[in-house]
Amino acid sequence: MSEQLMVVGEITAPHGVKGWVRVRPETDLDQLAGIKRCRLFWPDNKERLFEVEQVRPHRQIWLLKLKDVSSRDEAEALRGALWMIRRDEAPPLPEGHYYVPDLVGLEVVTVQGESVGEVSEVLFGPANDVFVVRRSGLPDTLIPAVREVVKEIALNQGKIIIDPLPGLLD
Repeated sequence: MSEQLMVVGEITAPHGVKGWVRVRPETDLDQLAGIKRCRLFWPDNKERLFEVEQVRPHRQIWLLKLKDVSSRDEAEALRGALWMIRRDEAPPLPEGHYYVPDLVGLEVVTVQGESVGEVSEVLFGPANDVFVVRRSGLPDTLIPAVREVVKEIALNQGKIIIDPLPGLLD
């Protein structure tokens, strides 16, 4: 049985001289408070498991400190790696919060039952997140992840139910 992995972020550069790295996030930092381990994957299929010492926000990115990475040169060797965790190692989220991999692939339907499309990506914005919805035969549409629009996220049914504002789906 293969394990389900989820991308947490991509290591983009070293930070300082003590082994910290910069991470472009793929999920919210507050969701990662309990993470103790991470796996790094490189494009050449190399994989390595690390213990997480600390994760903290820094502007629009995160800073990550891994055990046994203590110099800038060691941190530089991690550049380009994808930080992944096993889905079952992800900490539980408060009600109303979701991991991106759980949302991608969900069908988006209106409150009237009309199919809009499928979530292909989640964008993180300064005011709110946005669902990128792939539509059959139409350009992708952006759905703001706000209560006024998103009425229900039903993971068990594989659906996100929306009440689109006028013009949102045009």
